[in-house]
Amino acid sequence: GDVRSVLNDVVIGRGVSPSLCKLACSVDEQPVALFQSDGLIISTPSGSTAYSLSAGGTMMAPSISCTLLTPIAPHSLSSRPVAIHGESCIEVTVPNTARSPAFVSFDGRDPMYELPVGETLTIQPCPLPLPLLTYHGFDHEWFQSLTTKLGWNTRVEQKPLHSSNNKSSSSSSSSSLSSSSSSSPPSSR
Repeated sequence: GDVRSVLNDVVIGRGVSPSLCKLACSVDEQPVALFQSDGLIISTPSGSTAYSLSAGGTMMAPSISCTLLTPIAPHSLSSRPVAIHGESCIEVTVPNTARSPAFVSFDGRDPMYELPVGETLTIQPCPLPLPLLTYHGFDHEWFQSLTTKLGWNTRVEQKPLHSSNNKSSSSSSSSSLSSSSSSSPPSSR
């Protein structure tokens, strides 16, 4: 069949169909889930800060060998993103019970490709690694880019409850807390 190389993510979605996207997913020939959602994002760690993140997926450091499965707007509260081993083979099938085909995007490139009802898309790791050069190491630069590009974990620092020149108020407050925490609960009769 048709082979494509992907660096960041594969997105399988419902396209313009108003129906749910029904996708049967297996990992290493083990059935994992029947996703009924707007779609599924399969991403590498480098793609984890793109569409997968905005769909509720986690950010994964590039040094971790994993693949993320992130459902898009799932119609089940128990359907959550999951990270699997990066060497796993993933198969996504549009089951015969689906109302419509799915559509596939590779690294966000146009056009989207139709995945007909009954057909399977296989996603497996490339046997050849992608050589990358970095000055400080992957995770160091990755954390810096999270902060500069996404504003990750940045906010105005919380002020202390009490100023340092008002120690008597602070000590009386902490003693009342310690006395209330050391009291025993009332006995039941």
